[in-house]
Amino acid sequence: MERRASFSPLALAAAAWVLLVAARALTLAPDFWEWDEILFVRAVLHGIDLRAGRPHAPGYPLFVESARGLAALGFAPFRAAVLVGFAGGVLAPAGLAALLAAFELPLAASVLGGALYAFLPAVWLHGGRPLSDSPAAATFLFSAAALVAALRREDGRLLAAGAALAALDFGLRPQTAVAILPLAAVVAFRFLRRGRVRPVLTALALGLGLSALAYAPAIRGSGGWAPFRDRVAAQAAYVRESDSLSRADLARAETWTRWFRDPFGPDALAIAFGVLAFAALAFSFRKALALVALFLPLYALTIPYSSLQAAPRYAVVLLPLPAALAALALSRLRSVARIPAALLGAGLVGASAAVAMPAVVEVARNPSPPVAAFAALKSDPLLAGRPLVLWTGLAMHREELLPGARAREIGEDKTASVTREELIVMSDDAIFGQKPVRHFAFESPLLLRISRARYLNVSIVEGDPGLGVLRPWLDGKGDFDWTTGDANLVEGDLLTVRGVAGPVDVTVGAVASARAEARLRVTTNGPSRNLSLRSRERGTLAFRAFPDAQGVLFRLRVAEGDVALANFRFTPAPGGAP
Repeated sequence: MERRASFSPLALAAAAWVLLVAARALTLAPDFWEWDEILFVRAVLHGIDLRAGRPHAPGYPLFVESARGLAALGFAPFRAAVLVGFAGGVLAPAGLAALLAAFELPLAASVLGGALYAFLPAVWLHGGRPLSDSPAAATFLFSAAALVAALRREDGRLLAAGAALAALDFGLRPQTAVAILPLAAVVAFRFLRRGRVRPVLTALALGLGLSALAYAPAIRGSGGWAPFRDRVAAQAAYVRESDSLSRADLARAETWTRWFRDPFGPDALAIAFGVLAFAALAFSFRKALALVALFLPLYALTIPYSSLQAAPRYAVVLLPLPAALAALALSRLRSVARIPAALLGAGLVGASAAVAMPAVVEVARNPSPPVAAFAALKSDPLLAGRPLVLWTGLAMHREELLPGARAREIGEDKTASVTREELIVMSDDAIFGQKPVRHFAFESPLLLRISRARYLNVSIVEGDPGLGVLRPWLDGKGDFDWTTGDANLVEGDLLTVRGVAGPVDVTVGAVASARAEARLRVTTNGPSRNLSLRSRERGTLAFRAFPDAQGVLFRLRVAEGDVALANFRFTPAPGGAP
């Protein structure tokens, strides 16, 4: 009986591992999606050079060098980078299982924690892409597991292993590795209090030495220490200015839902993990608090300095905590209700996988929208060879996928004048008021939550000199769809449209809300226009507009009531000012 009892959790662990490897292997990234994937692959081809942005500061040298090693064995550079990401994607859940075992959870509960983490929608989506997030999560978790075990057993060999793994993590993603230092300091202090200086010095030398070796290729490839240091400083300044969140941002509910709801997908799944996390804190307070303390530095070093758009991808290194707390709660439940705990744990894993599968499979089985769009621009006889007007975020895709093409980028205000020969290529936003000739998109709505919500669709539009690229801005509390012009505006909202070079005839349908009358006022470079509607009444607002000196085509203000707008239509108008 004892032998069977010990074999069962091991069999469970082996089965979970096989399932995880198969799921990751069948959903590996097939092509470029994000621009930083292109940067990593360029570094695999040419080596790290931060001066050329390969990949970008601080370089992630162990990720790049691991992929370069696979490329030397004959793998294509993209596939080599994907395989390193894949290794992280299958090792990170095992690292969480090892960490939970170090916290003295039973093997079954530890495996469950790893499985819960592995199939969370954002983790599954990003676990097979050519990025450093998953490998960094794996080394962080294994390092933490070794250090926690060293603390419990006072084993100098485990302390050295934890230091070595932390150094590997530093070479993969330094901002993740820095978060392990508080735990390392606690373990070192425990050893020093007991007079064990040698294991601490050995671990320190091992960690510093391996870290220096890891960054030698990045420093050498970037032209030496001074250029490397300057690029890292420039990247840090960029993060502070562009990605860091303000205090007001951190006080907004949207910030925390982006980090702690969206990576789970549906609200129900996030709520389930949240309830189990609170249950762990209530019924296993000391272990739950220790887990929170372990991850708190990682949260503090990640969330305030990362853009909300990227949150689900960067959350790959943060999501082990809710999975660990859920496993801890289910382990306590198992002690009093074994079958319900097992069913709930299996149900959560199954629900996560079922929710994630359609989106993950779509991304793995179809070309990404940028890749599909540039393939069409290369091969479609109606599109090939024509000059391009590009959304700025597609510039790197164009360099990689359509080198030599005549192209210019849309300016910071995302407006432009165009010629009739040019094609406008826009990502994540159709050309306002114009229908694309080709459109490429991922269809799963879940991807808006669990991905970076970028490059989900790419539109190609014929250039029209009379329209160019129009851009709308909404000031107010209403809801506006930039793609179609459909909107629900409330009293006081102001819609501003900019970016055209000549006179334009504009029409838009409007419906007043059921609550009250509505009145719209349109201000152009010529006469103003008004539209008054009774409750529920439909009407059409038609006017001719001509841009002013600042490029503003017109301003539409809801002077009274609430109104729903149908599609805007823009037609170049003959003549001069209206």
